[in-house]
Amino acid sequence: MPAGEARYIKKKVKTGTVDIHPTDNCLVVNYEVEAFILGDDGQPMIGDSKKCQKLIRFHSLNPSTNCAALAKDVIAKCKLIHPSKLNEVQHLLSYLQYRRQCVPAMLVKSTDTVVDVNPFEETSKSGEKANLLDLEDYIELLYDEVPDKIKGSHLILLLCKDASNLDELTKNESLASVLSRVLREDWKKSVDLAVNLVGIFEKFSEYSAFHKVVLQHKIGSLCIEIISQELKSGVVDVEPIKDDDKGKSFRSKLPVRRNVKSALITELPKKSQIPVVKSDRRHSMIEDQAKSIVPEPSNSRKRDQLLAVCFSLLLNISESERIEDKIRKRNVVALLAQSLGRKSIQLLSVVLRFLRKLSVYKENIDSIASLNVIDALPRILLLTTKENNDSIADDLLPLLHNLSFERQLCEQMIRVGFLPELVKLAEKYKSMATRRKYVLTLLYHFSMDDRVKSMFAYTDSVNVIIDMLVDARTGDDPILKALCVNLALNNKNSQTLCDHRVISAIMEKAFNEKDAVCVKIVRNIVSHSNTKPMFEIYASEMAKCVKLYTHSHQNFAHECIGFLANLSTTDVDFNALFKKFQLFPLIKRCFMEADYVHDDIRLELLMLLGTVAYDESMSECLFQNDILALLIKLIKDKQEDDEVVLQIIFVFYQVLQHPLTRDYVTKHTDAPLYFIDLLHDNSPNIRKLCAACLDIIKDFDDAWTERVKTEKFQWHNSHWLEMIRNQMLSSGNVERTDDETEDVLPKYDLFQQSLMFQSGSHLSLSVDASMEMMNIINSEESSQSISEYNSDADFDVEFPKKISTPFEERYDLHDDFDNLVLDESSKEL
Repeated sequence: MPAGEARYIKKKVKTGTVDIHPTDNCLVVNYEVEAFILGDDGQPMIGDSKKCQKLIRFHSLNPSTNCAALAKDVIAKCKLIHPSKLNEVQHLLSYLQYRRQCVPAMLVKSTDTVVDVNPFEETSKSGEKANLLDLEDYIELLYDEVPDKIKGSHLILLLCKDASNLDELTKNESLASVLSRVLREDWKKSVDLAVNLVGIFEKFSEYSAFHKVVLQHKIGSLCIEIISQELKSGVVDVEPIKDDDKGKSFRSKLPVRRNVKSALITELPKKSQIPVVKSDRRHSMIEDQAKSIVPEPSNSRKRDQLLAVCFSLLLNISESERIEDKIRKRNVVALLAQSLGRKSIQLLSVVLRFLRKLSVYKENIDSIASLNVIDALPRILLLTTKENNDSIADDLLPLLHNLSFERQLCEQMIRVGFLPELVKLAEKYKSMATRRKYVLTLLYHFSMDDRVKSMFAYTDSVNVIIDMLVDARTGDDPILKALCVNLALNNKNSQTLCDHRVISAIMEKAFNEKDAVCVKIVRNIVSHSNTKPMFEIYASEMAKCVKLYTHSHQNFAHECIGFLANLSTTDVDFNALFKKFQLFPLIKRCFMEADYVHDDIRLELLMLLGTVAYDESMSECLFQNDILALLIKLIKDKQEDDEVVLQIIFVFYQVLQHPLTRDYVTKHTDAPLYFIDLLHDNSPNIRKLCAACLDIIKDFDDAWTERVKTEKFQWHNSHWLEMIRNQMLSSGNVERTDDETEDVLPKYDLFQQSLMFQSGSHLSLSVDASMEMMNIINSEESSQSISEYNSDADFDVEFPKKISTPFEERYDLHDDFDNLVLDESSKEL
């Protein structure tokens, strides 16, 4: 028609249905486009219509995604969906979210996040759209020169991006063979060609059903060769250091203790294996060609893309343990470590996910440690904190989480300065459950080392934790509570935690929900002398909980008893508390009935008795309620449990400080004989405490003075006396009368029958039994709350020998015994 007959063309879009893609993770929006040519009168003269589809892909859809918010975002950005279909879109997204977890293995992608080669290109560079019907023509292009091969491979790659085409492509018998041959022969000639060809196989590797195509043509082995060659020949582009950052390092700025034996840095760090300069290529076969080629500015980006696609393919096919082991044996960990020096976010994301997958095996962790991978990670972490690139955090934090279970790597993370950066991330991600979990777990692993607890005080970590504890959304996080338990063992941290908001929130939750962990936090705070007076007001409520819940909620009662046991050197009237809540009958029942409570409750009760026995009136109450007689029976029944024996002896040590109870213990019980017998115990701490008790007894009772001196002489010279005894028994030519023998040996026979042990030997505890006791004593519930990484310190405690010792010194002595740790290294045989 003549041009003047039409004034303008009108275009109209009609929205249609919204469906779900059959295999891919996307929505299909159906719509119809109508075009009309209008005449002078405004009426359509000629018209046509075309049905179209638009795909909305969701790469990051996961079980924690908020489908309601995502549906609103989709409707706001896609004008083809009417707002009235909000509920329908939300329902479809929920179905996609469910299908992602339950879809059959044949259609499931082998990795959640996939490297998208040229993600924004839907057509070839020449503007030609890929059509499955023209596949044979694209294959023919692979037999021509390099430019045609690039064009043909790119068109095939576009076809592979549609998951519905993959099954049809695998039916072509020659396609995979041609692609693998061209890749093997020509990948060095063009980076674009290599990216396209590897990208095609990478699309197949996303689905488990098509892994056989990749494995049959040995593409994985070829990818490892490509990666090795690229890392050897290419220049590693390390992110440039700014002028204001020069001279700075990633080492932590926190002070390090000067004690050489307990210092965190025990050896100089090894030199990182990650190259930052061009490798020696004098022996390369393509050296002559490389000299004549001037690299383009974008060449580095393309090479990073090639590495990313190769690593992604290897990651996808490694879902089989057999294939993963083959890849590991090709030294893939070293290749991944070298790639950490690049600055491509896409490449770093794939490398971190690959390392995360490998880090679940011990041999891979050893390789990661030997290659100093940790030293390369702070630069990547800065991308999260400084550039707000949260996507890289989703890959980095799980890797750090896996590696932090190794103590050596955990210390290395602290040395390179991860602690302050993770504190920043904890504040940033406190409303994001998954990321917060990883950050708090890392901080918890750091806090397990006693040497690192003090380092938290020089960061803002405690204040961040306080805000999270009082926040209703995060206050119930078990990892957060466990972190507080560890940090409260440090004096500076505990002072910061003594915020009225925190204490009120913790105590309210503890009493309302019978939360043992909350009480454990407060118990550890009270273990420091300068924080004890602040918690005297809770003593009555804790005693009430001990009375009510010792049998029904034993874990909760266990911590409540420990809280009261830590309230030494305070003005708490324990006499009134014990009478008000009738705790003495409860304690007697716990000691007399074996099945009433578990042994940890009994141990905590012994520690509580050791705390209250410093008061003379409470010491007399122990005597009047027959508690001391029960303790003598218990020390015989639990003779193989060193921690129980130690706490019982400490109760007697406190009781011996007061005249009335000292006279009762000395003259009306067998306790002194047990002290003498325990002078030969395997535990040095028990021997020291028994010696201190005997010193008090001999100073105030002349009848025991000579006996104690003789026994201590035999104890101190037992090895020499044993040698003399053996010489006398083995000497057949020397005969002595009984009087002569009596003159040689001390007054009391070293080998007399023991009161405690029925075997006749003072050393009736075997070495194996002693070893078992050490393991029991070092458990978390068996004594005062201590860190898992407790130093093997040898406590040298001086015991007062006179009753005139002031109260304060006896309090300090009690604290020393509360903190005694019996371990294998301090055992004397």
